[in-house]
Amino acid sequence: MRIAAPTPTATDSARAQVRARLDKSLRVTLTDGRVVVGKFACFDKQQNILLTEASEQRGTFSPGDLKPEFERHLGLVLVPRKHYVGVQ
Repeated sequence: MRIAAPTPTATDSARAQVRARLDKSLRVTLTDGRVVVGKFACFDKQQNILLTEASEQRGTFSPGDLKPEFERHLGLVLVPRKHYVGVQ
C-alpha cells in the first residue's frame, strides 16, 4: 500500500509567498497618509503587520522623488490591520 504525497493547496502557496517576503523591505501606507518602511517580520491571525528596523515617513511622494520631507526612526512596529490601506 502506497501513501500518496499531499497535493499543494492554496494555503501552502500563501505560506510560501509570506516566507519569501520575510526580512525583505516592506512599505505600509497608513490611513492618515503616513508611510512606515521596515523589514517584514511577521503578521498575525488578525492581519496586523510586524516590522523591524522601521521608520515613519511623511510628505508628498512622487514617482521621480521618493525622498520624504520628514523621517523618524521607530524600531520595532506593530501596524494594526484597521490602520493600513496599502502594502508594497
